[in-house]
Amino acid sequence: MTTVNIKDCSSWDQAWQETHKQHGDQDISMWDSRAPSFAGNALGNAGKRRTEQVIGWLDQLGVRFEGATVLDIGSGPGAFAVPFALRSAQVTAVELVTSILGGY
Repeated sequence: MTTVNIKDCSSWDQAWQETHKQHGDQDISMWDSRAPSFAGNALGNAGKRRTEQVIGWLDQLGVRFEGATVLDIGSGPGAFAVPFALRSAQVTAVELVTSILGGY
């Protein structure tokens, strides 16, 4: 797992490159076929715990959401976008696979 310095763009680029090496180019149809279970997993108990862990980690790093601008690419059903917005961040969520959005 790569450690990302949230203030260093090259750190994010390195994380992206490593992820892309592991997963390659994935066709949108793969995500479309996973959409029904993905939304349930992301918003279920395990997904909520993961979201809380990530937010706790960001809190420990001193990240403040109030007044922040967040771009959530591949937002899925909003597992991160919604909690960030509830913490007063201005959030733009982008999701290519519309079936993953559930009832939104």
